[in-house]
Amino acid sequence: MTKIPTTLPEWEECHYNIKDVMMDITSDEENAENNITLTLNKNGEMAIRMFDTLAIYVYAGKKMTRFSIKQEYYQNIDELIDTKPEKLRAGWSIMPLDSIQSLHFYSGLIHAIYGYEKMRSRSDLFSCCSRYEACSDAMQCVLPYPELKSACSYRIKLLKGIVYYGKNKNI
Repeated sequence: MTKIPTTLPEWEECHYNIKDVMMDITSDEENAENNITLTLNKNGEMAIRMFDTLAIYVYAGKKMTRFSIKQEYYQNIDELIDTKPEKLRAGWSIMPLDSIQSLHFYSGLIHAIYGYEKMRSRSDLFSCCSRYEACSDAMQCVLPYPELKSACSYRIKLLKGIVYYGKNKNI
């Protein structure tokens, strides 16, 4: 179990450990060090922002160390669409951690959250394109270009089963 930080130097050490783990997980992302910020809240939670959006909390407490992500990610990130959040508290999913280093266990999830927030921060998002009917009929984005596919917000609707056009129209 992680030692509970009680003094400013201990919190600073915890901060750097979390920052190191986050940088290690997102090391393949360009400029990740500039797009991830950590802030210690008054209640002892480490707030992690990605692209200026509060994305993750890490808390080292007396009874447990925990990692929390926004419930909204379960509805909008491809890798989480078919999963159910664990314990919820005020719109946040809470997962236990053995230590700060065990954040590596969630590296795929953290990487997906980073990618989602990166996409949301882009100014080139679009609702749908000229292939909207083909996408609707296929129930998935049919764009052959990954960089465009990730900017399509209709793709998320299709993943959730919401179809506005074509033979599968249900809205």
